[in-house]
Amino acid sequence: MLRCAFHIHTIYSDDGLIRLEGLRDQAKNLGITTLCVTDHNSIEGALRFQNQFPELQTVVGEEIYTKQGEVIGLFLREFIPPGLRVVDTVQAIRSQGGLVCLPHPCDERRPSTLKREVLAEIASEIDIVEVFNSRTFSQEYNQKAQVLCDQTGRVPVWGSDAHYPEEVGNAVFSMDPFHDGASFLTALRNAQLVTRNLTTIPMRARLRLKRKWGVYGPLTLPERLFLAWQRNVFRLMKGGFVTIQAVDLMCQELAKRLNKSAFRPDVVVGIAGGGLYPAYRLAHLLEVPYDAMRISYPQVRVGNMDTDDMMGAIFVRNALKGNTPQLHAFHSFDCQNRRVLLVDDDCTSGRTLRIGLGLLQAEAREIKTLTLRILAKSDPSPDFYFEDRRGSVFRHARFPWIKYSPYYQTYARFRDRWLCPGS
Repeated sequence: MLRCAFHIHTIYSDDGLIRLEGLRDQAKNLGITTLCVTDHNSIEGALRFQNQFPELQTVVGEEIYTKQGEVIGLFLREFIPPGLRVVDTVQAIRSQGGLVCLPHPCDERRPSTLKREVLAEIASEIDIVEVFNSRTFSQEYNQKAQVLCDQTGRVPVWGSDAHYPEEVGNAVFSMDPFHDGASFLTALRNAQLVTRNLTTIPMRARLRLKRKWGVYGPLTLPERLFLAWQRNVFRLMKGGFVTIQAVDLMCQELAKRLNKSAFRPDVVVGIAGGGLYPAYRLAHLLEVPYDAMRISYPQVRVGNMDTDDMMGAIFVRNALKGNTPQLHAFHSFDCQNRRVLLVDDDCTSGRTLRIGLGLLQAEAREIKTLTLRILAKSDPSPDFYFEDRRGSVFRHARFPWIKYSPYYQTYARFRDRWLCPGS
């Protein structure tokens, strides 16, 4: 028998706080073998989870905002955009061979719940009714959903509606194995409820406090306060910050220069941490695959902060641990006989570029290097760069991936979704 959790939101939902690795860990701790990942208006999290953790069975779903309310599609292969009429959304689910589920169908406190007249329009197309939703405030609404399910003869399901890691196991049921939508529906008819817990008001309060403290984010509240102080000090010293939009413009200009050059990369490899975002953007603009390797200097870490996040700490780091960069993770893309563009953000000494070049030279046909800025004389010097700021090693504007940047939180969310985990 499988142990299944239905209606899970990851960080690919705008209000989801469950990282993919955290979802894997929670599932294993709770003995869950099957997960129905149903992010708001996205299937990216479900697809990535399915690819990264094949040991767990993943049903790719999407909770879709229609003009009249929310509908869940299961066993999807393609993203269905929000904002369509509900009948068109249901048809889009059906066209992929998917199943149609009504989430929290009787929860009158949610503006996203479909109205009765809308339900009547799609009644014949409904496969599954969520008869229990852990985030519904009143059991009365769940009881009404059960009555609706019984009256229509649809298949019932119990949903965690998990947005926080602690909510993943709120609704767990056992069911027979399945391999597609039809067999899932058959197995679900005979499913047995194992766990059913509501996300109570005290639990919601605890989760909100933990969120405010920063348990689910990249920085805790004390760290954010300390970094805000640093940010103000840096501004008093006439320091500036580069926006994410400015980095995008840099990458657009560099992509134009690359297109005008004789070098046509087959893959873009970013050096983490600072090279990840520009490498990702350049790969998208050049329409080639993106990959990453992690090379960094030894760090003095305090909580979630390291040397680069604390002004002046670089001198302590050099004294305690030296200033020789180290390889932590190599790329995974096959670069054999390919043209590779190796990307970093700043170039000062050229040490990280040199390590990256040494790792790739054995397999790549041709390698070119690119950085957004040159800050000092280096060996090697990058083949492509946006601007030469030599002589401004300590006075240059900080990029969004520096934690005391005002744009770091936005960057961190993007990184967790689209770049290398944990970078």
